[in-house]
Amino acid sequence: MNIDITKLKSDIEDSIDIDLTYSFSKEELEGTDLINLNDVKIKGNISKDSTYEYTIDVDVSGIMVLPCSITLEPVDYPFSVKISGNLEEMLEEINENSKKIENSIDIFPIIWENILMEIPMKVVSEKAKDIKLEGDGWKLITDENRGNINPEFQKLNQLFEEKWGVNMLKLDIQMFAVPFRKTSKTSKRTRRTHYKISENGTTTCPKCGATVRPHRVCKECGTYKGKEVIKKEAE
Repeated sequence: MNIDITKLKSDIEDSIDIDLTYSFSKEELEGTDLINLNDVKIKGNISKDSTYEYTIDVDVSGIMVLPCSITLEPVDYPFSVKISGNLEEMLEEINENSKKIENSIDIFPIIWENILMEIPMKVVSEKAKDIKLEGDGWKLITDENRGNINPEFQKLNQLFEEKWGVNMLKLDIQMFAVPFRKTSKTSKRTRRTHYKISENGTTTCPKCGATVRPHRVCKECGTYKGKEVIKKEAE
């Protein structure tokens, strides 16, 4: 998803329009619960503000396919998310600050990170809503009926506790759907690499020598890259 910003950088254009349709590959979906994610619509623009910083404003929408939490059958789940903010700060948040913004910007990490946040904890298909969850001698344990304990099971629990010292009621035993694949430790930890606090980088103003953050207007003299942006009153 490389966006050419040459005209924006040269002040030929005020903004660059984005109108893309992207389908994610199986390799890109590895380590997630997603089965398919095709024809994702990405529409908006990238612009440059008065302080020469790049901002992004896009709407992302599509249909993600997830496994049903009961039957594991594919379920279509529509989603829509709006992404707006400082482009450089967003890249820093997802640990992409090592990639310098030059004549093109890869917005894939930003789009992907926001889509991952839209994945629900579980989905249930319409067919699964009619599935029988109890029968002769068995019942699916849910949060609603966890407190309703069979008297016979209480007697069995008392026997276990007296003989082996195990309280079965304190064990979290429940039925759940088995996922298609196990999420590896590497995939899990890779997603969490940006969960950290990093020190803000600083530089020196070329005009007054004050310490400022990169790509920011100097608060002391009001200049940016040697040009006066904010007029400072003489003391």
